Amino acid sequence: MAKTSKRQRKTPLPILFKRAESQFNAFIRELDQRCVLCGSTTELTAGHVLTAAFKSTKYDEMNTFGQCRGCNLKHEHHPELYHQWYINTFGLEAFDALVQKHWTITKYTRAELEGIIAKYADLRKQLKSAPDRVRAACRTPFPSAIHRGDKAGAGKRRTARRNVQAGVNTHSDPKRPPTGMEGHP
Repeated sequence: MAKTSKRQRKTPLPILFKRAESQFNAFIRELDQRCVLCGSTTELTAGHVLTAAFKSTKYDEMNTFGQCRGCNLKHEHHPELYHQWYINTFGLEAFDALVQKHWTITKYTRAELEGIIAKYADLRKQLKSAPDRVRAACRTPFPSAIHRGDKAGAGKRRTARRNVQAGVNTHSDPKRPPTGMEGHP
């Protein structure tokens, strides 16, 4: 006797990761609407301050901001510019907390990935109806001067560039979590 009901197939995890990434990145692009580094509104991508290869900060709104393709490519080879922007905007403590979270091992379940997909699909709908409320709730503090494209953001970018060119190092190694022993012999 043949079975009358078919088992519902589960969506494979790699497909869920792609869908979550797609929803999250689209949300970030719609949230920021311009490159946080240069202010461009063309060819916008979701640029991660710390690499998206680590799942712990891949879907973190404080790790991902709108970037044009040019700045995102430049960030791949010179991450210190983006790191310096982040530190100037949110502070060294926020950057250290992000680095610490980045090094946390994270594994997503099927339900968590489906939750991420639903959350960012919903936030994208809300962003269309009440953008100010969504922007205020997403990032605290939100880099509003840079988001609006004010000239205040340009000064921060120039300062970050000068610091990097002068060799000012605000963090010992952004790829390693802080140990509390920086600066000790």
